[in-house]
Amino acid sequence: MSDIIRRPKIGGTHKIEFYTPDANPVVTADTEAKDENIEAQFEHEKKLTKSLKQEILTLQELISRQKSELEDLRSNLLDLEKTYDLTKNEYARDIESKLKQGYADGWKQAEDEYKQHFTNEVAKKSEEFEKNLELLGELSQSQWSKVTEIVSLLALEVSCKILGVEYAKQSGLRAFISNVIEALPNEKKITIKASPLDIDRIRSIRSEIEHTFNCEISLIPDDDLRLSDLLIEYDVGVLDGGLERQLMAIKKSLSQEFNCEQSK
Repeated sequence: MSDIIRRPKIGGTHKIEFYTPDANPVVTADTEAKDENIEAQFEHEKKLTKSLKQEILTLQELISRQKSELEDLRSNLLDLEKTYDLTKNEYARDIESKLKQGYADGWKQAEDEYKQHFTNEVAKKSEEFEKNLELLGELSQSQWSKVTEIVSLLALEVSCKILGVEYAKQSGLRAFISNVIEALPNEKKITIKASPLDIDRIRSIRSEIEHTFNCEISLIPDDDLRLSDLLIEYDVGVLDGGLERQLMAIKKSLSQEFNCEQSK
């Protein structure tokens, strides 16, 4: 039986020798080409393995960067939510402040118009009084003093109304309305028309006036009315209860007093 003896690889070549009992070793095959194919395949696998490892490392780095970016995005989102809440609250406070300021500006404008109106009225009345005083030049010194006193009282009263001292007070407004209602013949249902700038103030004292006069009061805002204008409607007519009407009543009363004094 033949024996196969494998010798070590020399120079990339394996030689296979066959021995027989009565023969010398004989090289029967050359495996050089096969060894080269094996080496090439081995190198290719090494390159693939190295490339795969590199791709795995690259993918791990990418995942790590994406995780970091995701954390940054989450942090930015939280900051954005906080900023939104703060901005929303600031915006709400700003709106509230502007609404209050708008109301205050509107009231200030109406008050200025009201003062200007009565300033003009005082100027007209002053001219009338000056003309009337010229006609009173022949009066006695005592009568002249009385006229001066009446004029001073009326000027003082009108000046107070110009400044809005009485009308701006709830007690003053209540007194103006009460004076008119007292003149009504025991009316049970009354309608008060006033400027929208006055309606809330009248509403705040309505229940007190209703209790005092045992009547029911309806309030109607009227854009055609100015600040301090009041129209009081009842079953048989309408009364002017405005501040200007009150001043005319004061003037009439003072004039009557003056006439009585003059006739003495």
